[in-house]
Amino acid sequence: MTFRYIIEVIVCSGLFLVAYRWLLARKVSFGLCRAFIITSMLLAIAIPAMDVPVFPVREAAEKITLTGLDFIEEASDRVMLADEGTEVITTEAMSAENVPADKMIDLSAVAGKAANMIYMLVAAASLMLTIHNIIRINRLRRRSRLTYTEDYTLAEHEDITTPFSFIRTIFMGFNYEPQERMQILTHEASHVRHRHSFERLTLSTLRSLFWFNPFFWMAEKDLEEVQEWEADKDVLSEGHELDKYRTTIFKQLFGYNPDISC
Repeated sequence: MTFRYIIEVIVCSGLFLVAYRWLLARKVSFGLCRAFIITSMLLAIAIPAMDVPVFPVREAAEKITLTGLDFIEEASDRVMLADEGTEVITTEAMSAENVPADKMIDLSAVAGKAANMIYMLVAAASLMLTIHNIIRINRLRRRSRLTYTEDYTLAEHEDITTPFSFIRTIFMGFNYEPQERMQILTHEASHVRHRHSFERLTLSTLRSLFWFNPFFWMAEKDLEEVQEWEADKDVLSEGHELDKYRTTIFKQLFGYNPDISC
């Protein structure tokens, strides 16, 4: 990636995020907010990569008129050099001979290679962390008691302190009152139904590849916020009381769940 492309990606993603928070956040439906965040971040990557000419390139060709005297002078110079047997040494060649080889290292090339190496290491580490979280979730699923339903799979294990969902599986523990359990299942089932995990994975991948862009990190947080609002709305739409549901939420805030889960 060139420096110009990086700057353009940062500018584009920043403008899209400002537009979202100013025009759309808390003003339109949750589905439209989610679609805008995902689409705009993808466009922020694609637009700078496009080479679309807006204006025709005009090349002004300079016309040089050669006279007969020019040819005569050029020929005479060549004859004089051939007669004298002199060797023409350019200024660039002289400077190259006088400068030691170890001082002719291109510092810009070295800096560019170092920057590329740092970028690749950080991006690879971030992607590996995402893959590691997916592996941990799959291992937890295999150790859990599974209950299959038409809409999702319920995985219950005593080590799960905070309920969460990933793809089509809801993870939760055992010690819940009936009403609290139903509220949690309704909330997590909303994440599954709206395919929130796929959106989180998409932005997590973009954030890993463009980790230097702060707006991708902010967009990921905005997406998570919208998804939680949407799931909360679905719970209240099912007829659950706000006060009791709020208590259930606060009881679940202090556990642990993987970063890529809902």
